[in-house]
Parts: sequence; C-alpha cells; structure tokens
Amino acid sequence: MDLTPALIAAAATLMGAAIAATVSLIVTVLAKEQKVSDFRQAWIEELRNDIAEWIAEVAIISSLNDSFKQSGQGPDMDATERRYANFIKIRTLRSRIELRLNPSEHMAMFEAVKRVVDSMEKPDDRVKAMAAAVEESQRLLKREWLRVRKGEPAFYWTKRIAVSIVASTLTLIAWLTLRAL
Repeated sequence: MDLTPALIAAAATLMGAAIAATVSLIVTVLAKEQKVSDFRQAWIEELRNDIAEWIAEVAIISSLNDSFKQSGQGPDMDATERRYANFIKIRTLRSRIELRLNPSEHMAMFEAVKRVVDSMEKPDDRVKAMAAAVEESQRLLKREWLRVRKGEPAFYWTKRIAVSIVASTLTLIAWLTLRAL
C-alpha cells in the first residue's frame, strides 16, 4: 500500500485529535485525584492532631486520678470541674477519632482506643495501652501517607495507561513517517 501525503496528513490529524482527547481526559482525572489526595492529607493531619490531643488528655486525667488515690483525699470543687472538662474533651476527641476511621480498614486503631479506655483505672495497663495506641496510630498514619504519596488508584492507572497510549501513538507516527520516506 502506497502512503500518500494526504493519507499521512489524515492519519496524523486523527492521531493528534486522539492525543488531545487523551491529554484532556488525563488532566481531568489527575485534577480530581489531586483533590482527593489533598483531602486525604488534611484528614491525616486532623487525625494526627486529635490522637495527640486525646493521648495528652488521657494522661492528664489519669495522673490527676492517680494523685487523688495516692493522697487518699477526694478532689476539691475546682479539681472536680477540671476533671469534668477533661472527661468531656476526652470523649469528644475519642468520638472524632472514631468517626474519622473506617471500621473495615482501621480495626486495629479502634481496638487500641478501646484498650486505652478499658485501662483507665489500672495505671500499669494504661501506660502500655497508651504506648500501643501511639504505635498503632503511627502505623496507620504512615500507611495513609504512603497511600497519598503513591496516589489514588485511578491516578495510578490513568498515568500508566496515558504513558502507554502516548508511547504507542508516537511509535505509530514514527513508523508511518519512516514508511513514507
């Protein structure tokens, strides 16, 4: 088959249109996936802040409780009010943490939070449970960070498909050009 300049021009025009459509689709998918990654990064930061604050509040209320038990005296009215405010904050932070977690993906973190709550009255168990919660939160946050760094699945696959399409198109154009010479 003899390739005429008109046939080459038509093929090049169609390929150019295909590349333009592919690039447009890729840009749209990448923009959407970038937004998802931005939201995921914000979620990671908010979860990290809530976990840190929750652990600190648990440590404060636990240390207050331990000191009252050791002294043998009950708390005065100011201490009672501070403890009440701490309890509200602890419960609020715990709820925010749990609402940010996906039960099917983050079950280990749910369990770590529960162990801390269950160990509130036992100082030795509480220290171990809090350390375990910190370790689990570090694993969870790292896993989620790696997910952000890698990109969402649609981003990853779109990128691979786009590179394949562009490489194939350029190869085809080069082949057609060489045949025409």
